[in-house]
Amino acid sequence: MDMFEQSILLLCLAMVLAIGIERLLEILRAVRDHLDAKDSDKVGKYWYGEAERIGKLIEVRMNNAVGKDSAFLYNLLIAAGRYLAPAESHSSSQLVVSATRVRELKLKIRYKLFAILLGILFACAFDLNIFRLVDQSLGVDSARRIPEVLGLILSGIAMGFGADPVHKLITALEKARKKRR
Repeated sequence: MDMFEQSILLLCLAMVLAIGIERLLEILRAVRDHLDAKDSDKVGKYWYGEAERIGKLIEVRMNNAVGKDSAFLYNLLIAAGRYLAPAESHSSSQLVVSATRVRELKLKIRYKLFAILLGILFACAFDLNIFRLVDQSLGVDSARRIPEVLGLILSGIAMGFGADPVHKLITALEKARKKRR
């Protein structure tokens, strides 16, 4: 097996792992939603409390931003408040933060961080440095451009973001291979 075929196989492994991470997160989301539904009163109180806390925090920061003449920060906080507001909210006089939106956003961030961590762990465990693999298949010395550890971390992050970034790298590798012929 030549270097190019080995690189393609390792990139395909990265793709399979990225798809596996995506499916694992879907299962974890479903389990979390099921557990939340079973204990909806307790969970609801928690997320309403979080929404109230975040709403108060935004209001305090907005008041502090007005005092310091920080228009950028003030506008940023207004945008954050609008993003977290309920979809049916039409009141612009009072800041209202949706518990549902807070829950969605916090869980999305937690799951994405978990996916990135899993991606980095898999990249290190399988020595999947996508940048090195692409450079090897093109016959380029990559050690001067991207350090090995950084390549592993970036490869893990790409896998954590899902199959699409990894698929784009494989497509780029295929195009480079065709140009080389």
